Amino acid sequence: MRKYILCLPLICCFLALNGQAVLAEVKSIAKDLGENLGKGFYQKSWKKNKDTWLTNLANASDEKTVHAMITTLADNISERAYNKTPLLQPEASLVVACKNLISICENAKPEFQCKGYLEKLNNALQGAEENALLISLRNKMKPFLKDIGKNFAALLEDARKDGFEATRKGNVKKEGKLSYFETNVTIGGMQAIVAIGPEENQRFRVIFNCYGVKQAALELCGALEPILNTGVPDTYKKSRDFSPEYAGSIYANIWEHVSEKFVEIAKKPTISVGVIQENGNFLVDVKIMEPVFKR
Repeated sequence: MRKYILCLPLICCFLALNGQAVLAEVKSIAKDLGENLGKGFYQKSWKKNKDTWLTNLANASDEKTVHAMITTLADNISERAYNKTPLLQPEASLVVACKNLISICENAKPEFQCKGYLEKLNNALQGAEENALLISLRNKMKPFLKDIGKNFAALLEDARKDGFEATRKGNVKKEGKLSYFETNVTIGGMQAIVAIGPEENQRFRVIFNCYGVKQAALELCGALEPILNTGVPDTYKKSRDFSPEYAGSIYANIWEHVSEKFVEIAKKPTISVGVIQENGNFLVDVKIMEPVFKR
């Protein structure tokens, strides 16, 4: 369990580094704009406030403060600098801070000379948007991982003994090619199912959608590994999962009982984690499968 405890701080550390790089880029562009406001393009108060603003911007270390600094800069730019006064968005985030800077540049008169920042700002905006989605996904991963750890032992036992008799509920439902039972189990707020696979084999299944963020899918798979390594019996070993649905997958592993006899392996549940790519989304697919041979 110690490995699992360590994996989230490492993710958070990487997130901080990634976010700070985008933050630094936005601050740099805002600083250039603030330092190079030409005469006639700023309010009279800017002469007095400029040095304090530059100091505060340099010390800004979070999205909310950087957004506030850019709003202050916009307040000190004269209407004479614009062809059309930009409409700034109030939401205190790095994504919105980028959009506000872009709006300032796009509406400025040619002599304001800030058009050269647009390519840099659009790149920073893309990075900020990706980073914001990554932050959101990482926040959702935490309860998902916690619930996997909390429910894993009971689900494995249910797979081993009763073919998920204690987990599944109601009658079989169908959705396209998928046949499944509903369950009362939620993992990170996501409703799990007991799907019916080939030869009527049942598997507990829950899917985490990482959208187009490949990095998030790989991080979640990596964070799941120590939970599963800790939760499976000592006779289990992780290996590559070559199931057809994971052909070409960026990640596909299976945990199964180790034995030279297939019949012994087939009498034990197996666990798999793989990434399915569907409509541009990376779907982390977690399954606990009942034994092939139930007796």
